[in-house]
Amino acid sequence: MPRVTLERAQAAQQTALRRFETLGQVVGVGITRVAGQYAVKINLREPVDPGIELPTEIDGVPVRVEVTGSIRPRQRAMVSADSAAAALAGGVRMAKRSGRTVASRSAVVRAPARR
Repeated sequence: MPRVTLERAQAAQQTALRRFETLGQVVGVGITRVAGQYAVKINLREPVDPGIELPTEIDGVPVRVEVTGSIRPRQRAMVSADSAAAALAGGVRMAKRSGRTVASRSAVVRAPARR
C-alpha cells in the first residue's frame, strides 16, 4: 500500500464526515498517525449498535475508531499574573496571549456508562 499523504487523509476525512453524519454516536472525525502514516480517526460517544459495520479504510486511508464518550469544550478564564501561581497549583495550564495570562483546562471526556 502506498504511503498516505496528509492531503489524502484530509480528503478521506471529508468523506468520513459526510458518511457518518447520520450516525448519532460520532463526536469527532480527525486525522491521526498509525504505523508512521496518516489515518482518519472516528471518535464515538458510545459503541455502535450490533450489525453496524464501520469501514476499516476510506479511499485507501486507514480508519481507526475509538469510543471516547461525550466531549465538552474546554473552559477558559482570564486571570491576573498574581493569581497564576494559585491556578497552577490547581492543575490549570497557563499561557501568555496578547500580554495577558490565560488559564485553561483540558477537554473533559466522560466514558459511557457500563451496562
